[in-house]
Order: sequence, then C-alpha cells, then structure tokens
Amino acid sequence: MTIWHTLGIAPTSDTRAIKLAYAARLKQIDPEQDLAGFQSLREAYEQALATPQEQAPAAGDFPALLAFDSIGAAPVPLVPPLPPPRPRRQPPAAARPPFSSLPALPELPLDAPLAQPLVLDLEPESEAALAQQHSQRWLPGPRPQSYATARPQLRPGPQPPAPEAAAAMLCQALEHLPAEQRGAELARRYRQPGWGNGAFRAGLETAIVRALEEDFEQRWQLVPAFSGALAWTSRGGEDLPDQAAIQRLLNRYVARKWRRQFDQWSQEDPMVRALLLVSGPVDEARFTTFARHRSHVEGMQEVLRHLAKTPFLADYEFNAAAVRWWTDYCRNAPPAAAPATAKARPAAARDAWQPRQRWYTGLSFNKVLLVLLVLLFWIARLADYVRTS
Repeated sequence: MTIWHTLGIAPTSDTRAIKLAYAARLKQIDPEQDLAGFQSLREAYEQALATPQEQAPAAGDFPALLAFDSIGAAPVPLVPPLPPPRPRRQPPAAARPPFSSLPALPELPLDAPLAQPLVLDLEPESEAALAQQHSQRWLPGPRPQSYATARPQLRPGPQPPAPEAAAAMLCQALEHLPAEQRGAELARRYRQPGWGNGAFRAGLETAIVRALEEDFEQRWQLVPAFSGALAWTSRGGEDLPDQAAIQRLLNRYVARKWRRQFDQWSQEDPMVRALLLVSGPVDEARFTTFARHRSHVEGMQEVLRHLAKTPFLADYEFNAAAVRWWTDYCRNAPPAAAPATAKARPAAARDAWQPRQRWYTGLSFNKVLLVLLVLLFWIARLADYVRTS
C-alpha cells in the first residue's frame, strides 16, 4: 500500500489537495484508539508533501490502481473508503463523594499580617485564542501556548505613607467636611491599598492622637469622628495603643464641649461672667468686687457645682488656682441677708380703693370712631366755608 492509498487520492503534486485529503482522513481516525493508523497517515502526509513536483508520478503510471469505464471518463479510485470511526468509549463517571466525607481544607498561615500587600496579575487568553486552540487540537505542528501554563506575577503593592504624614493628611481632609460626612470619609481612607496592615494601623492611631493633642484648638471637633471610626470607647484598654493619651483626649473634648455651650449665652449673665473669672489667673481685687453682688455669687456657686460633678473639667478649661480660691470663698463666706419685702397694706384699705372714673371710660371703640368721623365732617365744612368767604 502506497502513500496515495493511505491518503485516498490519486497521485498528485497539488499541495492543497494533499492537505485536504489528510484533513478528511484525520477526521476518520481516532489517535487514541488507532495510534498505528494515525502514524501511518502522518507519514504518508509528510512523504506526499516532500515529493518534488517534477518527480510526482502521473496518473497513467498506476494502471492497476485505477479503472476506467470508458475513454475520457473520470477516474474512479479503487481504494475502498475507510470504515466510520467507532464511537469513543467514555469511562464510567466516578460517584462524587459527599461533602461530609471530604477532608478539611488546610489552614492558611494568615495569623500574622503581611509586611506589604501583594497584587496578582493574570493575563488570560482571549476567546479567539481559545477557539483557535480548540480547532487546532488534532492538527500537526507545535501546540499554541495555553493559558494553563501562565505563571502569576507577584509584585509589591503600593506602600502606605508614614503614620505621621497619614495622620496629618486625614486631619486636613476632615477639617473641610461636615460632621455627618467625616465617618464615611475615614472608612473610605482606611480601605486604601496598603492601609490594612496591623502594624501600620497601630502606628497611625498613635500618630492621630498625637496630632489631635498638639493642635487641639483647631482640631477638637474631629475627636468624635476618630473615636467612632476607631471605636475608642468600646475597645478594651489592652487593644488601645496608648490608653492614657486617648482617655486624656476624650476628657479634654468633653470639657471643651461643655465650655462651648455657654458661647451663645449673654455676656452679662452671672454664670458666663463666673466662667470667665475661673478661666483666668487669680486676681483677688477683681474677685472681691465680683463677689459683692449676690447674683454673681450664685452664678459662681452653680459653676462650682458642675466642676464638683465632673472634676476633669477644671484640668483642661479652667485655672485650678482660681477654682480653689472661689471654692474656699464660697465655703467660708457668710450667707447674704434676704432682701427686704415691701410692707403690705391692710385688707380694708386695699378693698376700699376704687379706680377713678373718667368721661371716656365707658365709651366703646365704635362710639369713639363715630365721634372722630363727626369731628372730621365739621372740620371739612368749616374749611369750605372759610375758602368760599
């Protein structure tokens, strides 16, 4: 059997006809079931392509292979067609084990955070490349590169800034936002790439507390936003990086908020004037002048009662020496005498008094209006008379 029998065509030098015959025969052979037939077909295909065009035998050199019904009729190949391929046997599908019998997944070592984030870059092949690979799976030649052989490329992700720079950046961003939008902005900032590292977050929290304490006069209103986002009030002392500094910052914010509620009050209010006195240095002459008025002393006593209920208010917003001076003064000062009351008149004299009756006391509104209209009428008549005379 020659190569042309294997290919099932007459001898020819047409490369396209050889390739078409090879492709047609390849569809009828299963390489997995008939490996020898596939190898012989492959060898015949390669030999047919390697035959020079000038050495290709003519169709008349093979009379035993071809038969002619008559002169001029088309040649009919005597090579019988190959039988159709047998259906491929599918191996029986193994029963899927239940999930309960599957082994547990291995635990990943993620207890310690990564030193830096990793970004996974995959370049999957396109749908056109996958379709081309599927159509060329039985064709000769080298196989295209498959996406299964691709290797992921790991490269370091973006590095977060220094904790001090990140804290200053957060404070500057929140200062220009309304109070109701600061929590959402903090949550968005903390989701940035590289900000999820535990060591970085601990350093950032310490830097935030330090930045708020250093510029408390300008940033004291940012304390609730950071406290809510970082859960300063709900976390335990062991979880906080610097519990003493955070507690001091929270107390200072409470004292400032309590002090600012009196900014809307009148400056002449005794309690507001008492707050101004205890906020400044000790001045006994000024204090003594202020204490001459009973209302001023009562306002100062009200301020001292608030300070006694919340002792840390005096540590941040007021002068401790001035608070002690007024505490001693209010404790040792004698109680002021009650103001004298007006002398009450006898009941008989109070009942005998009657208001004086006037001529217009019993007039109603309608009567008064009528009198005015009459006066205007006669004034107009008088003016006409004077003008005509």
